[in-house]
Parts: sequence; structure tokens; C-alpha cells
Amino acid sequence: MKINHIIREKRKQIGLTQENIAEYLGVSIPAVSKWENGTTYPDITLLPGLARLLKIDVNELLSFHEELSDIEIERLSKQIIHEIVHSGYVSAYRKAEMIMREYPNCNKLIYSLTQILQLHLSMQTDEIQEKYTKQIYSRFTVLAGCADSEIAELSLIMLCQKAIEDKDYEEAEQLIENYPHTSIDIRYIQANLYLSQNDYDRTYEIYQTLLFENANNLVNALTQLCQMKLTEQNYSDAHVLANLACLTAKSFELNDYIANTSKLLVAIEMQDKKKTLEILAQMCSGLKHTPSHQSMLYSHLKFAQYDQYKEYTQITKAVLQQDKMLDFVRNNPEFQKILCEFEFEEKIE
Repeated sequence: MKINHIIREKRKQIGLTQENIAEYLGVSIPAVSKWENGTTYPDITLLPGLARLLKIDVNELLSFHEELSDIEIERLSKQIIHEIVHSGYVSAYRKAEMIMREYPNCNKLIYSLTQILQLHLSMQTDEIQEKYTKQIYSRFTVLAGCADSEIAELSLIMLCQKAIEDKDYEEAEQLIENYPHTSIDIRYIQANLYLSQNDYDRTYEIYQTLLFENANNLVNALTQLCQMKLTEQNYSDAHVLANLACLTAKSFELNDYIANTSKLLVAIEMQDKKKTLEILAQMCSGLKHTPSHQSMLYSHLKFAQYDQYKEYTQITKAVLQQDKMLDFVRNNPEFQKILCEFEFEEKIE
């Protein structure tokens, strides 16, 4: 809220007139009227007395600690874009600076406006780019040290990308090392850094790692959705989700253990003995054969870090031995054969 609105609203809240304000501060009534209309502003020497009269502190009077809503930030950001288009970059930069001075503690607003200015800077003349680049990235540097972790991380990424663009790889590596590794995955920036240095092996390794992790996460999410549908007894949707999870796993060349987990849940829920035993056999085989090891999709990965064969074998064996949901197939000879295979594999380990 601007100072003129604060003066007017606070004055009315405590039942004062413009004449009361003028008399207390020793100014004219028209002067107070101009403050409230936003035509002029109070002299800096009057601010402490005005704040006391309105029963607020100077910080509140100046909106120093005020946080803007996302809608307000979006509105102000659109104003800067409009200004760039219709009045030019220099005019927009000045207007953005005025807004940022008005809300100096709203880091989200400052980041939004700075990012807009940075994005449009590349379309300006060399002279304008030379004049404003340093100022923009100085602001990102300040934001990178702010208390708002999300804004700090986003600003750090902007600084890192700039360092890579300038071929200052040492600076980029240092920024990455100091990155807090919280909500934003810095690996995309690392891949960009390695690619800029023609280090294809490490670039491939990062992107293939991301692909492998995301493929597993996607299958796990589909499996959880399938489980929810089974809980709701929505078997039709559960079948669709189980098939989709299986198709996704196979498309990304994950093993049959992962691919068939959702299908096993459905088969058990439907008490389908034949299907349950078929799927358990496939999952057992899937633990021994991992297509991702030979896949072009993961050719640069060192799969020792992903090998969970022993862990999966132990977990699956425990489920087969103890899970009451499998009681309906437990005495089946095929089931006992599968259980023996798991015990045999564990002994080999």
C-alpha cells in the first residue's frame, strides 16, 4: 500500500481530520490533502511525528516490511513488460527501480522484475546491454544471499548461467559447489556447464541419471495411484493404471520386477491365482535380468549405485513368506517353487 493510502486510511480509522493532522504537524490543510491524493509526499523530517500521530511506526508508514500478494506482483510485473513494449527498455528499467525502492523487502517482486529486465536485455542494443547487465546481475547477487531460500536459489542459478555464458567456468563451478541443494535440482545447470566445456561423458551421465530416476519415480507414482483405486474398489481404473505402469517401465527399459509391481497388486486384489503366480515368476526373473544395464538410454551410468538386487530379493522373499494377502496361493506348488528360487538366489549372494 502506498504512503498516501496509509495516511488516509489510518487517519480515518482513529477519527482524525486533515485539519487535525495539519495542526499537529504545523503544515497547511492543502498540504495534507496533497499527501493523501499522492500529489506530494511529507517532508522526511515530518515522518516520525506523522507516524506517532497515526499510531504506527515509520516502517509501516513507508510500507517497508509490507509483503505483496502474488496477484499484486503479477500486476506490477505486467506493468514493466507493457512499459518495455510501449516506452522502451530504459523507461521500463527506471520504472522498475522506482517500484523496487517502494517495496525494498519484497524479494519475490524484486526477483520477478529483475528477471523480466534480464530476459528483455538480450533484445536491446549493445550500448544498453553494456549499461545494464552489471546492474541486473548485481541485484541477482544480492538476492542470492537473501533469507527467502527459493528466491536465493533461483538467483544463484541465474548467476551460474551467466558465468557459463561468459565462459567463466571456475566461477560457475564455485557457485554450484556452494549451492544449497534444496528445492531445485542443480544437476541441469551442471550438465549445461559440462556441455559448454565439451565434456560429453559427464553431460550424458547427468541426463541419463535424471532419466533413470524420473522413470522409476513415474512408475512408482502410477503404482501408488493403482493402489488407491484398488482401495476404492475401482478395479477398472486400477487395471488401466497397472498396464500403464508396466508399459512405462518397459518403455524406459526398467526391469520386470518394477514393471509388474502394479499388476501384482491387481492380481492379488482380484484373488486371481493363475495371474498372481505368473507375475511373481516374471518378477523373480526380472531381479536377475536388468535390461537397463545394457540399454542405450543408460549407457554412461555406473549401475553399481543402482543395483538393489539383494535388497529387492530380501524384501520380496519376506513378502512371500509373511504377507497374508498371498495366503490364497501359498500352498500352491508353483508358489513354493518361486519361494525356493528366491532363497537360492539369496544364498548365491
